[in-house]
Amino acid sequence: MVKPIKRINVFQGGAGSEFIGVQPNDGSLSTGLPLSKDASLLTCASSTDNETKKPLRVPPAKFAIANTFSSKYDQDARDAFLGEGSHCVVKICRCKQTGIQYAVKMVRSEDQEMFVHCEREFKIMQRLKGHPNLVQGIEYIVEKQRGRGYIVMERILGQSILHYVHEKGPAKDEGVAKHIMRAVLSGIEYMHEMGVVHRDMNPTNVFIHDVQDCLPIVKILDFNVSKLILSGFPGKSGAETDKFDENSLDKIMKGMSIGESEEARAGFRYSMFTKTGTPLYTAPEMQLATKYSENVDCWGAGTILYLLMLGYVPFGDTQIASLMKKVSIGDYPREGPAWDALSLEVRDLILRLMCVDPSQRLSAGEALKHPWFHKGAATGATVSQTMMEID
Repeated sequence: MVKPIKRINVFQGGAGSEFIGVQPNDGSLSTGLPLSKDASLLTCASSTDNETKKPLRVPPAKFAIANTFSSKYDQDARDAFLGEGSHCVVKICRCKQTGIQYAVKMVRSEDQEMFVHCEREFKIMQRLKGHPNLVQGIEYIVEKQRGRGYIVMERILGQSILHYVHEKGPAKDEGVAKHIMRAVLSGIEYMHEMGVVHRDMNPTNVFIHDVQDCLPIVKILDFNVSKLILSGFPGKSGAETDKFDENSLDKIMKGMSIGESEEARAGFRYSMFTKTGTPLYTAPEMQLATKYSENVDCWGAGTILYLLMLGYVPFGDTQIASLMKKVSIGDYPREGPAWDALSLEVRDLILRLMCVDPSQRLSAGEALKHPWFHKGAATGATVSQTMMEID
């Protein structure tokens, strides 16, 4: 005899009736009621008259035994964690049928909302499926009775940009840096076109995998706090950036302030309020808990470019109050030998991506048109001379 558990599943049966089922501890689905001679006929209680029992034909598919993670994937307890959070760990798993290795995010919680959140994260990954610079979701398996959920995804090799730069130093070849940033911005542009805002775009969530005799593979991952928006404002028209203006450096540095008007934001597709992300890399409008758009991801791309080219993050303050103040006014280092050695074009792109006013910040599509991606880099001597002329 199957012992019912507290949680039950209710399937709508038909006019005024319900089918009430229970799930035993083995994860299979039981009706808790006897089957008639026809296995697809169940005795069900009417929701309008509990004393009247009527036969209800329910498709057999309703009662298929649920797949469990261990029935499809193997794990080696000796494998190290790929990542770890307060409610989850990420490890390697292997598909029993194909032998292919994947990464799996394993969540353990008694809170059912956690599994709703995991399902939302997986749906976002599914929506973005196919882009070469975005991690691919494979499947989501939930075992609610055990309080566990499993997001199986593409295994990403390599290391985060943050660790990559700490290990190798800033980019010595702007060609490699251009390749990495083109991949990042391409991924962001695709996300925004598909109605997804990452909201935690930073150097720890972009991985680089070096391939011998090839340019590195670049992958954006971690959609834990991402937002899926299926409707929004028309796309931002924005000014083209095909023509490069040397004076733009001075103009941007003098005009960095937050635009508060609705008109300034009306050109963006989406509008959000939730304060989230990693404080070191989040945009000023998110730090101040004001309404923000998808362009918070482009600020994050700016922090990635800054780290790639200079070897350190733009904001290093560990005190939250001091950090928020610096972010709100765009107070990050823009002088010194390392900055002066950068090409004029890459400095301009950094400033345009890390522009405090979101209405003036480049979108991903606009950034991909920036002359840095299409022109040769100026020499350090030329840059220094030009900066003196601008000052």
